[in-house]
Amino acid sequence: MADTPMRTDPPEKKFLAFLYPEIKDLAKHFLTLVSGVLVFSVTFSEKIVPFSIATTFEKRALLTAWLLWIAAVILAGLAILFNFLAATQMLRQHERDNRPLVRLTYAAIDAGGVCFVAGLVALALSAVSRLM
Repeated sequence: MADTPMRTDPPEKKFLAFLYPEIKDLAKHFLTLVSGVLVFSVTFSEKIVPFSIATTFEKRALLTAWLLWIAAVILAGLAILFNFLAATQMLRQHERDNRPLVRLTYAAIDAGGVCFVAGLVALALSAVSRLM
């Protein structure tokens, strides 16, 4: 029980004990997932959309998916950076509030998630248009 933050602990200790590692792990796992999906789709792109006979829409949808996933990778990296900066600020015990950095961390993770899902939709559209 000594390792878990108590209700009387200052917000800095709660952040460093719980939020920092949880956000870091979430962002790392998300980064791994998005990178894997991106590599997988690039590797098997010829199976998803044969470029020699693909329509312009199919090519653009696949390219859009890749660009959205690259944006998601960048945003996940930024989330890790912002989280690190917030923890560093807490450790230095600055007088400044670290909530703006934590908000940026959450915003980057959220925006990365939106890009990831939008990329999946774009990939699905390219595959579905191939079937029709």
